[in-house]
Amino acid sequence: MRLLQWLFKKTDDSKNKVDDSNKDVLSSVGEASWQELDGYIPAQSQEYQIVSLIASAIATGDNPERQFVVKKILKRNPEVLQVSLIASSLVQTTDPNAQVIIKKISKKLH
Repeated sequence: MRLLQWLFKKTDDSKNKVDDSNKDVLSSVGEASWQELDGYIPAQSQEYQIVSLIASAIATGDNPERQFVVKKILKRNPEVLQVSLIASSLVQTTDPNAQVIIKKISKKLH
């Protein structure tokens, strides 16, 4: 009988709960000094013409009457590319069969 009472007794959860407002404050302080880097950045205006020309030529294929409008051109962020290559190479040194997926890269602000 005591076993059932112990299993199904009602406890005061307020004693065991951690104050959620403190968690929010701590997480906001930790996030304030880091800036997430975008994987892609806008291309320079000099690159627009050649990229849109190549993309339109590939997309039209055998039908030259087709028309395309390129709205936005993005290119890989070189900083993110370099960091992801370094991180994945370091992981490969410890385990050559490991597969790495980098979901987010952030840099520390001064």
